[in-house]
Amino acid sequence: MDSTLTLVNPSLSRLDFSKNSMLNAILKERGRPVYSISTVDNAGSRTDIKDARTKRVLATIKRRSFLSDTVTFTDHYGGERLKLDKWLKPVQLADGSDATMIETSRGAFFWKLHPIHRLALFSESDLVKPLAYAEIVVGQTMSLVLDSVTVGFQEQIIASFIILEQKFRMEEKWSSVGDGILRGEAAAFAF
Repeated sequence: MDSTLTLVNPSLSRLDFSKNSMLNAILKERGRPVYSISTVDNAGSRTDIKDARTKRVLATIKRRSFLSDTVTFTDHYGGERLKLDKWLKPVQLADGSDATMIETSRGAFFWKLHPIHRLALFSESDLVKPLAYAEIVVGQTMSLVLDSVTVGFQEQIIASFIILEQKFRMEEKWSSVGDGILRGEAAAFAF
């Protein structure tokens, strides 16, 4: 799917998800594969983010039952494994809003729930203009729009985005299941 987005603002790039999945998808820019997200084990415990052209692993997310979930970046943090709860930190911003902070070599960045973009990433120096955000077009899959200043740490943005988006999807799913159970219980007693 080509977008007029880059024609309107050439400093933005758009990564279109090939399917509505944060666990298995190809991210394409102007129809060309750029990144792949793959979760190959049945338990969904390991997700790799790869350069789609070279197949080189850029990041690995490991979900573990009893130990902390981790993320490892090939080209960042010296390739060391980071605990997700230390890398993706819930914080409260000066304006009182909740956010999730990622610390990068370029500084701190904050993911916030956004009324238009669902999730949007802001720099600590500008909490108004997002550097990355989700875009959902009815009838299409999700896209991740990135400002050109994100070049050099896009795999960190993609990893944090898919972790947070997957978490929100699971929370929404459990919330709707809970709502259904409550409605079912209420209907069972309404005779």
